[in-house]
Amino acid sequence: MRSGQKLMLNSVPGKAVPNGLKNSGCDTAEVVELVEPINTNRERLCESLTEAQVERFSRYDDCIDELENITAREAFAVGFRLGMRFAAEAIELFFNK
Repeated sequence: MRSGQKLMLNSVPGKAVPNGLKNSGCDTAEVVELVEPINTNRERLCESLTEAQVERFSRYDDCIDELENITAREAFAVGFRLGMRFAAEAIELFFNK
């Protein structure tokens, strides 16, 4: 990713725009390629919605963000536990030669 380039996935009015993808390891070409259409489609959708609908969409978007965070955290925990099992098994094999 080029220096200074911002990834803005959420453009719902009144919603904070996360810019943390740059340091998260998720700034692959695949992800960067999807950011523009996501922004464009979200902006078009919000332009066609009433104020109440935008607020409802923003709450929906917040829930999706929270679900994605939970999923990522759980995936990390599963991977960590698996890695620790591998390490424990390797240590056991090393000391039981």
